[in-house]
Amino acid sequence: MGNEVTLPQAIFYGTFLAVLAAATYTDIRSRIIPNRLILFGFAAGIPLVVWSQGVPWASALKGFALTGGIMLLVAIAGRGAMGAGDVKLGALIGFYLGPALGSLALLLGFIAGAAAGGALLLLRLKGRRDYIPFGPWLALGAAVALFWGRAILAWYL
Repeated sequence: MGNEVTLPQAIFYGTFLAVLAAATYTDIRSRIIPNRLILFGFAAGIPLVVWSQGVPWASALKGFALTGGIMLLVAIAGRGAMGAGDVKLGALIGFYLGPALGSLALLLGFIAGAAAGGALLLLRLKGRRDYIPFGPWLALGAAVALFWGRAILAWYL
């Protein structure tokens, strides 16, 4: 987001943040990111992309394919360590943020999730086979990428 955000862009990103908050809550509470939540995110996001011009259409589709594909590969390689809800949430993040910020969101989510998971294991609060929700960390990475992603990418690149 730039310095000046239009009302349609605020609604677009507000919807995105609401879906991220709901995904975080349900993943922590019930160990699932409901399909109806992801479908709502897409159903609301598709017309909002057109109306808000928050992310160009081509960028939204590239982000969806890239981040969804990365998450699918991680889920397959992890042999069940990551759920399908995480994969769908990753695709939704790419749709709302585009490929560059979506990829950054995944990276930040993986770093935060690994740090938190590692700390829980080191403190013996969780074991290697215990469930640790990943959706909240993806949501955190997406929120950071939404608000500070362009500055992070400019600094890094």
